[in-house]
Amino acid sequence: MVSVVRIDVESKVIMDAVSKSGRSLEEVRERYKSFDKWINAELNPTLNQLKDLSSYLRVPFGYLLLKTPAEEHLPLLEFRTIDTDSIQSPSRELVDTIHDMERKQNWLRNTLIEEGKERLNFVGIFDRNKNISHLEMAKKIRDIIGLNKKWFEDANSQVSTFSILRDKLSQNGIVVMQNGIALSNTRRALDIKEFRAFTLVDEYAPLIFINNKDSNSGKTFSILHELAHIFFGRDSLYNDDYKQRNKYRSSIEVICNKLAGEIIAPTDIFISGWTKLYKHLKNDNEKISSLADDFKVSKLVVARKALEQGYINQNKYNEIADISQYEFELNQKREKRSDGGGHPVNNALSRLDINFLRTLISSTEYGETQYTDAYRIAGVGRGVFEDLTDRLNGVR
Repeated sequence: MVSVVRIDVESKVIMDAVSKSGRSLEEVRERYKSFDKWINAELNPTLNQLKDLSSYLRVPFGYLLLKTPAEEHLPLLEFRTIDTDSIQSPSRELVDTIHDMERKQNWLRNTLIEEGKERLNFVGIFDRNKNISHLEMAKKIRDIIGLNKKWFEDANSQVSTFSILRDKLSQNGIVVMQNGIALSNTRRALDIKEFRAFTLVDEYAPLIFINNKDSNSGKTFSILHELAHIFFGRDSLYNDDYKQRNKYRSSIEVICNKLAGEIIAPTDIFISGWTKLYKHLKNDNEKISSLADDFKVSKLVVARKALEQGYINQNKYNEIADISQYEFELNQKREKRSDGGGHPVNNALSRLDINFLRTLISSTEYGETQYTDAYRIAGVGRGVFEDLTDRLNGVR
């Protein structure tokens, strides 16, 4: 007769793992009929049950064997935009995504240093020169990354505004990654209510991560907000809800929002549009809608600018924010129903920064990085990596 191996576990460790997993107690109890007995120390789980629980809760197996819950220090939480209860205990999806981006950034940084690349001289430049206005800062950013003041005229949609900015940043050595799931696991969706973007500042490989669950216009605002953080040399966890404007943790956040809004819609062009071009429109909503079409962004982004200029009040802004949120959630539901998964190579090209990917491919071809390591760093399988290599090398 084969004996069953049971493992002694601490209930507080198990409960802590559940609370951080995003799973509800009801879900866990439904899956594990003896769960309450584990928690009440009436029965220990078997080895197989504990392994399955580790996978289900998305925590390392060793964590469940601890005597007390592990405190995972996540410095980036200190740089969140606004104070919210939800981000005090970050989800495993956010934690794993941050760690994944740190690994990618560290690999790229080390590679660039080994190749003799120079530091990016614009990282932290505003922190060293604080006596300039946000208008001057916006011009400085545009000049450095090579962005025309009327760059939005080259965009034909809200999708292309983000693409234009992402390409410009990548050309200037700023790594821009995006994803809507953690670690390529489709069952681990990132929550837009938890965070929209984050930035890991580095003088060689500054990295911006964009939550792909956000709207196209939201991603445009986020990438510019995070770009401003790089110029200030400050890490960022961007979790703005666009309404709690009195809860910003520092003045840097206010400035970064103003810079994002200024690059999207330069103040002089915006004022001209509001007071002259669309002067005949008496309804504020119509003006906002018309300007949103001109700047290729959402009405919410334009409403933020109008609020800053004193053209609308907070109540009108909140009204537009509520409508925008409703429309965004409705659109998300439609996309979820029609989501077919997409092509794995196209998905990887969307997720990964193009220059990061080129550097990784080149490193493997020159034998400086093992292919198995490259698959792990990129987060793709062998077949997809080979197809990516062929695509970027112009083979197909």
